[in-house]
Amino acid sequence: MNDIEIIFLGTGNAFYESGRTHQSLWIKTSTINFLVDAGTTSLYRMREIDLNPEILDFIFITHFHGDHTAGLPFLMLYLKNEFSSPRRPVLIGPAGLKKRCTALFEAAYEGAELEKGITFMELAPKMQKGISISHDFFIDVYQMKHYPGSLGYRFNINHKIIAVSGD
Repeated sequence: MNDIEIIFLGTGNAFYESGRTHQSLWIKTSTINFLVDAGTTSLYRMREIDLNPEILDFIFITHFHGDHTAGLPFLMLYLKNEFSSPRRPVLIGPAGLKKRCTALFEAAYEGAELEKGITFMELAPKMQKGISISHDFFIDVYQMKHYPGSLGYRFNINHKIIAVSGD
């Protein structure tokens, strides 16, 4: 089955204009589940519409603004405390991702070691094509002008294309 489902968990900016929640997309196929960005409202929206974050394979981060990343500590704490499996999604994003996430996790939940068990994949802010993420899942990475180090992604999943720029 090659169907792709895109679930818009949030499409708003930092100010919740018009009731829209922070940026986060859940992209789902029969073999892979991943997020693009994880604003503060991501876990709330997942629980509200009955999505199980334990099945996430990857989380892609476009840039380090809070409305795109500040939900990560809540999501990682939830995964750590609610499920017996030590499985964590791979975090993929701009250079400095591990350092930024570790600082964010520590600021939110000091001593919780939320970064334990997470694989981080940092991408240079330049055009890169055909990065293999898994079988039949490749990405192209583009530098965006929004914020230093911002990335846009072009996902190729089973020969179907989805592009996301972040802002």
